[in-house]
This record gives sequence, structure tokens and C-alpha cells, in this order.
Amino acid sequence: MNKDLIALAERLTVPLPKEMDHLSSYRIHANCSGGKDSVAIVLMLLYGYKVPKENIELVHMRVDADEDAFFDWKETDEYLDYLANKLELPLVILRGEKSLKARIEDRRKFPSGQTQFCTSYTKRDVYSKWVRGLGPGKFLCASGERAAESARRAGKPVFQVIKRRMPQLRIDKWIGCGRFII
Repeated sequence: MNKDLIALAERLTVPLPKEMDHLSSYRIHANCSGGKDSVAIVLMLLYGYKVPKENIELVHMRVDADEDAFFDWKETDEYLDYLANKLELPLVILRGEKSLKARIEDRRKFPSGQTQFCTSYTKRDVYSKWVRGLGPGKFLCASGERAAESARRAGKPVFQVIKRRMPQLRIDKWIGCGRFII
């Protein structure tokens, strides 16, 4: 890996939130769209926080479900395979039961700040169902989201324990690069 890139990841590493357990105690799912923010969080985990590769999985939420690419770029799956191979990390591609396009057609409106069904139905709910299916464990959903992207994102908590229904399953969420610009 490029020495300058590793040095940058080390410089950008910030102290973890106090309420968050040490990264080594989690099985980490790095949200990975393939964009610069998601790649940044993966590089920070690997080279800034020195998380072993065996503790990290790349997780991509495919909003087009099993349909042909409409909102997802048709090159995304190929690029994510390349990225996963280059970083030597496993890649999981999750798909909901219904595509974002189908949800828009059903609702007859696009997602907005007031109706964010894109995130809820095609990403968060799909991930939650999948991770619960993994059984007992302690998981961290790491996400690269820039606070500078919007006022709403700037107000998001950097760390949160996601409600859990099963006591032997813990899912936490960490927005690792949310407070600086990449």
C-alpha cells in the first residue's frame, strides 16, 4: 500500500468515542458504496486504527435489489470486487426484496428529507435483517459520512448503540470520518 496513504490514514485517526468499545472487540462491517467516504473509513480502519483484516468485512447495500442497474452504477459491483481483492477483504453485497425504483413507483414520490425511505428500506432494514441472521455476536457498522455534506449529517451522533431485540446480539454504529473533510 502507498506509504503516503498510510501516513494520511494515521494522521486522520481521531480518538474513539468513550462509550464505544475497543475496535478489536467487534466484527466490523464497513459500509462500502465504493465512494471516497466509504473507502476512507476502510483505509482508516486498516491503516489508521490498525484493525486486522480478519475483523473487517466490506458491506454494500445494492438499492436496485436484483434488478438491472438503475440507481446503482452498473460498474459498481465490478469496482467493489476489485477494491475487496486489492485490500484483501471479504465483500458482502446485500439486496432488499424490492428495489428503490419499485418503492418510488409504489409511493409515487421520490425520497426526500421528510420521506427517507431509500435509507430505511433499501439500506438500514436490509442490513439489520442480515446481521440478525448471523446469530450471536458483537458487530460494528462503520460508516464514512462527511458532516460537511449537510446540516442533517452534521447533527448525527458519531456513535450509537442500535436497539437490539436479542440480548446475545449487539450492533453498534460508528460514523468514523464524519467530523473532517476528506
